[in-house]
Amino acid sequence: MGDVLEHEDSGYELCDHSQNLGYTVFSTVGAFYLPLAFIVAVYLNVYRVARSRIHRRQFNRRHGDDRSAAQRDASTIDPDPGPIDPGPRSVAGPRSSA
Repeated sequence: MGDVLEHEDSGYELCDHSQNLGYTVFSTVGAFYLPLAFIVAVYLNVYRVARSRIHRRQFNRRHGDDRSAAQRDASTIDPDPGPIDPGPRSVAGPRSSA
């Protein structure tokens, strides 16, 4: 009979997977609760970061730091990052004299 069972008195077929408790729990957790937990974790992280930035901005306003957030962020960037590696110069390798 496999996955589909015939119901004798009504004439329609029943799906065997929907009657299996393990399959129902596994599919519900995988299709609903895991994505829900992931989305809630992402939103909580966004909320936490936004809240800390708002509190930092309010703290700086109260303590006389009139620079904007962009100016504060720019001041933390290293002005001399050093030499930049251009990467490989040639894909073919060293030239040979022929």
